Amino acid sequence: MKLNECRIQIALYYRFNAGWKVACPNIYYYWTWECDVLALTKSDYLIEYEIKISKADFDNDIKSKSHKHLFLKNQQNAKSPNRFYYVVPVELEDKITIPEYAGLITVRKNMFDDYYDVRVKKKAPKLHNRKPSEKSKERIFHSCYYRAWSYMVSATEKLRIEEYGISR
Repeated sequence: MKLNECRIQIALYYRFNAGWKVACPNIYYYWTWECDVLALTKSDYLIEYEIKISKADFDNDIKSKSHKHLFLKNQQNAKSPNRFYYVVPVELEDKITIPEYAGLITVRKNMFDDYYDVRVKKKAPKLHNRKPSEKSKERIFHSCYYRAWSYMVSATEKLRIEEYGISR
């Protein structure tokens, strides 16, 4: 199986969930700030995981989200994560240059089973010490709640189509 964003999100969950209070895939944090995975740690710090599958995908992220990367680099946004990681297939590690404000995690499919080897290659620096407000945490929890139920409804709809050939 080839690595894709969803498989990497699940691999991150299995590797890091013990340290998370909550994490949400594909969340818009403050409307324009899109995260592949946003985690709130048990210490109430935010960690963003940005998943890139190819070098072109990585290069496009740096160019198309220049405002986001400027905030991360200069720590200008009080709502930005405390740490920021790029997460890539291990084959991509030597083909990309990680910015100084970012960490690097690599993912490789284990050859012997269906699990993934997830390794922190460069620990992300702490960008700031601010913790999210209660309102921000509530927004994250709400987004996770909405995301979980959206997945359930979508999965149920797919099963209905497979079983009965009908959709709503």
